[in-house]
Amino acid sequence: MNEQINTDEVLAMNGQDISSLSVEQRQKLNQAIEKSRLYGLAISVTNKATSEDLAIASSAEDAERIMAEAGSVISVRKQ
Repeated sequence: MNEQINTDEVLAMNGQDISSLSVEQRQKLNQAIEKSRLYGLAISVTNKATSEDLAIASSAEDAERIMAEAGSVISVRKQ
């Protein structure tokens, strides 16, 4: 997969929950993450679970479930 990245499309993902992306958007995001420095982008995906949420987890599996339910937000900015 050696496609050109449309930085405007990736920048438009800023603030979206990762679970709301289509398969195609997810592929574009993954490609952009891999080549973010080349395109001058800073990309992160941050889980919305708080440390208080995770403190109630009784196991690693429980913590993973809590994080999955909390969702993750995409942050994209131009460097």
